[in-house]
Amino acid sequence: MNFKTNPLVAIVNLSLLILLAAGTANAQIKPDLSELDKKSGVDATLEGNLLKIDWDAGENVSGAQLTGRLVLSLKPHEALFHSIQLGEDDVFREIGHAVDPVFLLTVGKRDLGVDRNDTKLGWTIFFDNPFSRPFETYPVELEKQNLKVKSDGSQTCITIDGAQAGPFSGGIAITLFRGSPLLNMAAVMRTERDSLAIIYDAGLVNRERPWEKIFWADPQDYLQGHITSPQEQAQTLAVKYRTIIGQGE
Repeated sequence: MNFKTNPLVAIVNLSLLILLAAGTANAQIKPDLSELDKKSGVDATLEGNLLKIDWDAGENVSGAQLTGRLVLSLKPHEALFHSIQLGEDDVFREIGHAVDPVFLLTVGKRDLGVDRNDTKLGWTIFFDNPFSRPFETYPVELEKQNLKVKSDGSQTCITIDGAQAGPFSGGIAITLFRGSPLLNMAAVMRTERDSLAIIYDAGLVNRERPWEKIFWADPQDYLQGHITSPQEQAQTLAVKYRTIIGQGE
């Protein structure tokens, strides 16, 4: 049986689908604040396409009250962290602007081993070398979906779904700690593939110049410093304490 379609109707329908898809892609996500406890020391305010989150960051050495502030962009193609700030007695200073968390997953294969009957032994081989087999590095790419803010005692977790890296999928989790200016960022990922070997790199990235200098301790525990430049390529550094520090205004 043959079916004929009016070309004009087909073109109109296709155009409508394209417009709907474009509208969906450009729409900002709506944050879920239903599980945010007002007694947690965290306050969340939606201002247009920005979600401002303030939390009790403790006191400095002189006893002044500190307030941490994250301003998250809900637009799909903007940096996740519109602004990272720290306030002292309600006077805020910006630490970082328009930065994204960046995670790189290097994925290889574990050798589960077999016995004489070619039966897999499972996770029993201690001396394994996944780098002797093929591996690949995937950047964690985030398409912002389903942002949620949830209180859990003295901690508040902000989760953003829509992260993908090779065979892994999941989201970004940001944890705030009441009484501390520190926060934790993690890529919470899962995969259906078995026996994978994974190492990761993590940090913050900006297309401009978020910090003027970076500092780190080398393996001999000597402090090293470097003036940054937007034209520089990424480098691998031997770093003690697994930490690199950025300095700006």
